[in-house]
Amino acid sequence: MEEDLIENLGDLDEGLPEPSDLLTTMSPWRRREEILPLFNEEESHRAAKEEPQSLLLSFFLLS
Repeated sequence: MEEDLIENLGDLDEGLPEPSDLLTTMSPWRRREEILPLFNEEESHRAAKEEPQSLLLSFFLLS
């Protein structure tokens, strides 16, 4: 654990990244933020399609 702390302090001594480096590092996260809602929308549509089937099955099982 102490070695990890020393490594982290060493990283801090190197200084902050240049602004251009920071932008290149963050760009994949921005892309991810734009893409993830699309997947969430697909999952909600898929769940909506699957849900009526389960309701029908429960209706027939209760009958």
